[in-house]
Amino acid sequence: MRTAERYLPVTCDDAAVTPLTFAHRGGRDGSFLPNSIAAFADALQRGCQIETDLRLSADGQVVCAHDGFSRTGIRPIWVARMSTATLSRLGVATLEQLYRELGTSFEVSADLKVQAAAIPAIAVARKAGSVGRLWLVSDDPQALAAIRAAEREVRLIHETRHASLATEGISPAEHLDRLAAARIDAANTTVGDWTPALVDHAHQLGLLAFGSLLQTRTAMDRAVALGLDGFYSDHLERMRAAIESGS
Repeated sequence: MRTAERYLPVTCDDAAVTPLTFAHRGGRDGSFLPNSIAAFADALQRGCQIETDLRLSADGQVVCAHDGFSRTGIRPIWVARMSTATLSRLGVATLEQLYRELGTSFEVSADLKVQAAAIPAIAVARKAGSVGRLWLVSDDPQALAAIRAAEREVRLIHETRHASLATEGISPAEHLDRLAAARIDAANTTVGDWTPALVDHAHQLGLLAFGSLLQTRTAMDRAVALGLDGFYSDHLERMRAAIESGS
């Protein structure tokens, strides 16, 4: 069994930083385009880590895009049908560009919108020297298990809701047991799903407990009180203030 010491705390640069504060798509309170290099840079300047979404362009490059179809101005964007060059002109960044322009001294939590983006994303992060700081997120435990079988260094997060587990007849504690057995690094759910006992159980298994999405100060204060290891939010200043007041 893995030990908690292997995974806690997460180390950023030369200092242990917990909880990790992930700026959801770069954050919303900076008034930058979501999932843009400008939004990510703003989040880093404000002491947060980066959350983004990954898809593949038509030429197989890993791009930071939440929706498969969206609209920029009057032009529609079909991410999977467009080349990286075309997407770049429309403001869609690649994962490689993120590392090239912003460096690697931060954590990246990346929601796999298409599972096929996982291995290419790992290759990009490894080339940048940051694969150990890439956190791949999926609601598919089998997909995560397959990634773990192929890759030891990347971090893996399973995202679910306890209501979904209930429909499968799985208790939250059993779910954490399964994640630990599959060598997943973190469990991510809403702050309302976490209890002190479940957080303790996760830590005993060597799992990190993440809370998403934390948008209100009440939810953030609860996450701090529970001792969650990572938070996701659009509201970066609010999130940092909650952590500082609870420290």
